[in-house]
Amino acid sequence: MLTSGGSFTRALRLWKPHVAIVGTFGSAKNVKSVAPKTKIIVLDQEGIRNPKNRHAIQIMAQPELVANVDLGLFWGEKIIQEFEEIAPHLDRSNLHVVGYPKLDLVKYLPERFKTSKNNQSLGVVCRFPNINPYNAQVLIRTLPNPDNVEKNIAQIQAFVAMIKVLRVILEKTEYKVSIRPHPQEQTDSYKEYIRLWFGNEKEDRISIDESIDFAAWAAAQRVLISPSSTSFLEAYILRIPVINLDSIATTFEYHRGYASVVAEWQEGCFLPKNMEELCGILEEEHSAFLPCTSIEKQLESYCDGNSKESACLRAARLTKKLILEDEHSFQIHWPKAFVDFLDGISFRRNMRKDPLYHNFNYRRGYHHIPPHFDEMADTILAESIIDGVT
Repeated sequence: MLTSGGSFTRALRLWKPHVAIVGTFGSAKNVKSVAPKTKIIVLDQEGIRNPKNRHAIQIMAQPELVANVDLGLFWGEKIIQEFEEIAPHLDRSNLHVVGYPKLDLVKYLPERFKTSKNNQSLGVVCRFPNINPYNAQVLIRTLPNPDNVEKNIAQIQAFVAMIKVLRVILEKTEYKVSIRPHPQEQTDSYKEYIRLWFGNEKEDRISIDESIDFAAWAAAQRVLISPSSTSFLEAYILRIPVINLDSIATTFEYHRGYASVVAEWQEGCFLPKNMEELCGILEEEHSAFLPCTSIEKQLESYCDGNSKESACLRAARLTKKLILEDEHSFQIHWPKAFVDFLDGISFRRNMRKDPLYHNFNYRRGYHHIPPHFDEMADTILAESIIDGVT
């Protein structure tokens, strides 16, 4: 059962699954309090972190979190090495490297998407969840949080730079622009203010992408324009040039100082210092892709990028192994269909109260999964059969 923040606890309490998969160690603690007999898997949702906020440092501060987890699945060997260095006495027998699951969407993207590039479309990657949150909460709510002042200022600078750049592009070129908000942003605000930012006469050249699949969207763009973001790794594998706005936005040093991996992302991008340089890059008939040795190493150490296997398949095998080895005790529980029915009612009620509820709460049928995901899954499973492993 695929759930979200609004339905997860109810599904645990009523359906009582044998296994719950969560994205953080902190979430595992909540699972145990609701469903103590459920096995817990942490499929890490953020494998590249600020050095001050690494997994091992968090675990050392709250060692009880590990006790709640039956299986920890991480992107790359770098994370395991950090555990060895920072928490050498920690039992790591249930911690495994599976790769970065999101890269499966790039590796197994059907070829027809990779060859459908629109040379007249520029993709804009947004990264402004603090100043444009999915639930429209006001900025002052989280402003006092540690480091949020600097983070908000950087996002404001990057957003203003993005709007200025797009105005110049729309004025001086014939390109169309596809804007893709960050997953933790609301899309409604972009649609509401497009005319205000760019005028009515430019509206037909601008679109807001709300699809689930970043890879399919990115593959259709000639070039991506973005502040420093983890999406660079997906663009790099797809061999799509990225124009980084950090210098124009004066956020270059801020992002560079966040983590060494960000400095490497910057090195792998075009980094124009002004509008003239940026337009010069776009005027080239074919903006060159920039190979980068440091990015290749980063993909290997942080994402297990050289593995020929699907990260999702590796995670699925370990999940299946945990289920088969566990001696499940029978529990009286509500049928899945009934739990799903309650979820549907709850989702509709919450949508009536808050029209933005859908931005961060999944509901089967409301949020459509791209049809090619099934095609990609079939390809992954077919490879596993060829390799003789199921």
